[in-house]
Amino acid sequence: MNAGRRTVTVTVLAPVLVVLMAAAAFAFWKTTGSGSGNATLATTPWNDNVADTTAPTVAANCPTASASYATGNSGSSSWGHFCGTTATVTGTDNVAVVSAAIKVTHGTACFTGTAFTTAQCTAAGPSGYPAGYIAASGTSGSPSSWSVALTQARLATAGTGSYRLDAQAKDAAGNVSNTLTVNFTTT
Repeated sequence: MNAGRRTVTVTVLAPVLVVLMAAAAFAFWKTTGSGSGNATLATTPWNDNVADTTAPTVAANCPTASASYATGNSGSSSWGHFCGTTATVTGTDNVAVVSAAIKVTHGTACFTGTAFTTAQCTAAGPSGYPAGYIAASGTSGSPSSWSVALTQARLATAGTGSYRLDAQAKDAAGNVSNTLTVNFTTT
């Protein structure tokens, strides 16, 4: 009565084994790809302890390049209106920026955090930063904001004219950014 019918038994062990093997391969090998969902198997084992060699970057928030700020009033063109009471930069990194330092120069004097002096220009910077730099306050992360207290009154005391802000950022691996340079003036 069952002529022509055959019974086939399928074992599900083979597909489960293939899935387990694929999962094991993924756990020990990293994938690379363009982000389009088409990942390819890399030729090196996964290693979370690979040294970070990517330097952070730093960008100016305030002051901005070639800007002119009034220091004799609190109007719409004043330092206080645009920058408030700080000089601020943003650090960005593939992991996290952990510190930043800023140097503000006016003529032959550099900002100490409270005043402009010639001695500050050659004073040792924070660890890993060049001479004349002062530590900026901020919170580790990426992106993260870093600033030094630089009020309009301190700029007015230093005098009108050309200023230069240099800034660098550092990540947890010790990589230091290129120097950001921003030239600005006060009137």
